[in-house]
Amino acid sequence: LPMADLGTTLQWAPVFHASPDTWRVMVREGTIIGYWQYLWLTDEAYESVVRGEMRDSEISVSHIDFPLVGYESSCRNLYLIMLGVDPQFHNPHTCGLLVQSFVEHFRASAALGVLPDRAAAKAQTQQGLDLCIKFGFAPVLHSTLYPGNLPQLLTIDGSIEVWTRNLTHPAPPRTARSR
Repeated sequence: LPMADLGTTLQWAPVFHASPDTWRVMVREGTIIGYWQYLWLTDEAYESVVRGEMRDSEISVSHIDFPLVGYESSCRNLYLIMLGVDPQFHNPHTCGLLVQSFVEHFRASAALGVLPDRAAAKAQTQQGLDLCIKFGFAPVLHSTLYPGNLPQLLTIDGSIEVWTRNLTHPAPPRTARSR
């Protein structure tokens, strides 16, 4: 994606600083090889993202909201911004570890009662699109901001309980099949 969509270090640094519990990096020998990030957005910012009116590069600290445990009126708009591995280190093992890290973090948050009412994500690759669909996201209409097949905006609204249940309750272990 062009820098106009992605943003800059100057734009993202305050966002990362303001929301330290919503991102993780994967490091190998001192080099960042992958990371994931999501944000809890205000209602207005979430709606702008879903309508395709706000680019990631326009997200600022003023768009962040923080869910409060035990408050029904608390913000619950999750936007999964990035879950990706550097192409040099892209392999099933590394990708699996990154996804596992996100799922474990989400489960820990859910155990504290921090769960989304709705969620959105932007898939920038076919693999990202497949992962979003596996997580239960469904594509929304393409906007003029992103005309084409990718990136594609996906949301979960009505089935957020299914997504939450899938992420917070581990699947039963697979048993080895004999041949």
